Amino acid sequence: MGSSGVSVTRSPAGSTGIQESLILVQGLPLILCQRMTDLRAGNANPILLHGKGKPMISPRSVRLLLSGALLLAMASASAAPITLGVEGTAYTFDPATMALEKSTGQGALPLSAPSANPLAVQNLAAEGASAAWEAPDRGLRFSCRVTPDGAFELNVTGEANSTITWPVGEVAAGEQLILARDSGLLVSPADPFWRQQLIEEEWNTLESLSMPVWGVLDGERCVSWMISTPFRNQIDFREATKPDGLAFTLSHEFHEMSPQREITIRVMVDEDAMPVTPGLRYREWLDATAGVTTLREKAAAVPAVERLLGAPHVYLWGDAPLSWLDIPTAKWKPFCTRLIAAAEVEGSFAARLKKQFNAEQWNAVLECVETEWPYEYMKRQIAEGLSVALQSPELDDHAASSEAERIQRNSRTLAEAFPGTFLPPEDWGNGVSLKMIRALEQRGFDRLRLCVPGVEGIASKPQVATEAEQRGWLMGTYDSYHSIHDPRKAGTDLTWPTAQMTPELWETGCIMRKDGSYLQGFKGIGRKLSPLKPLTNPPAQPFLPH
Repeated sequence: MGSSGVSVTRSPAGSTGIQESLILVQGLPLILCQRMTDLRAGNANPILLHGKGKPMISPRSVRLLLSGALLLAMASASAAPITLGVEGTAYTFDPATMALEKSTGQGALPLSAPSANPLAVQNLAAEGASAAWEAPDRGLRFSCRVTPDGAFELNVTGEANSTITWPVGEVAAGEQLILARDSGLLVSPADPFWRQQLIEEEWNTLESLSMPVWGVLDGERCVSWMISTPFRNQIDFREATKPDGLAFTLSHEFHEMSPQREITIRVMVDEDAMPVTPGLRYREWLDATAGVTTLREKAAAVPAVERLLGAPHVYLWGDAPLSWLDIPTAKWKPFCTRLIAAAEVEGSFAARLKKQFNAEQWNAVLECVETEWPYEYMKRQIAEGLSVALQSPELDDHAASSEAERIQRNSRTLAEAFPGTFLPPEDWGNGVSLKMIRALEQRGFDRLRLCVPGVEGIASKPQVATEAEQRGWLMGTYDSYHSIHDPRKAGTDLTWPTAQMTPELWETGCIMRKDGSYLQGFKGIGRKLSPLKPLTNPPAQPFLPH
């Protein structure tokens, strides 16, 4: 009857017809009467619990004990830990407390601590390397398995608005936490800066991490944790029981609006590992389960992808039509002197040019004439005024079919109005310019991926994009398209073209919090666009015309 030292007997007087079932609750065998009404009415013979042959509890106490034990049994674990494994690998898992450990040559390696709020397990079935069970009172269904490559996987399906908290782990002093954030972080739990960041910040696997994966490195042993979905996962860090350690828990919510309320959490232990091991294990998992498209397969569909191979990524800043470098140093004072004089003529090109300058920019023009050696900040102010003017439809009377055509026409007019002052107009600009393309080529680059702040910089200088294309380079905007802005703000300074999409996406495709608010876009402008919406239901017109 177990090892508690307590045996269960019945009085020899008569039969009561009371049905009995033996249930083990926290190591204590109890006889639970299913017909409790008979016992309360006194129709049942007394049930006596004996320890070492002596009565321990009175009949009245038995009735109270049985009533309380019935409730306790319903709320507590009804399953013992199970051991699952494949050849050479074994894990012991408790379906009730969800404690997990792996058998190693040095003994048991704890991976997840027992929960303080055990599950009431029902319908447990375990065989070989897998098991399944339910926790109906929590609205959860479970299955777990040990995979052929030695990983442990827990799969959970939840009813609407149910939650699951697992794993419950710890990073001890001397161990290191591996986080897939940006290019990767290797953090000591004893480091005061990162300790504060981890405990005080809100961490989730969608925004806080680049991938839903993290690891704990102890010497050459690495425990890698990975999750099948980045959505609705919260990682909480807190002080551990041991000094300089950090405890962590992962919580997942099965939201009522989620079309598929299921999650798989995978853990793998490597004895010979590196800080990049969790990332490698996650990639292997994706390759095996998600049907990842390789770069070679993408190149077959889009041949230009081949240009990415071995290509450095260069970010080009400065897409204004004209740069302060486009006027040689010796030309600045003569140019400003002529500009001031020509602007006095009512209705002249120079007069229209002056109207596009703000007060600070025009003061820089006046100061340049009086300065012996014009300095860089002054030159930049004047160049900014000229760039604004070149984009203005008020500078030239001729109609233009596009902004690019207008800038090119105004640039030629400016160069002709002040001959001998500027470099050739087709070479104007700074980051996005022909002079930059040539400078990069002279440095020996035979392949490049050139990133620009927005599509405007390329649209206004098509000759730069053409030059990059002829060299076999790639050129495009750095925008990730994860921001989406209100279509009603199109054409204003409160948006940018790559964030302008369809009204349908704005209304139905954004990431909403549980309280009904939306995640904000880049720089806090607009909202964040869910990748699921355009991928699963792409609109006929994904982007608004510019």
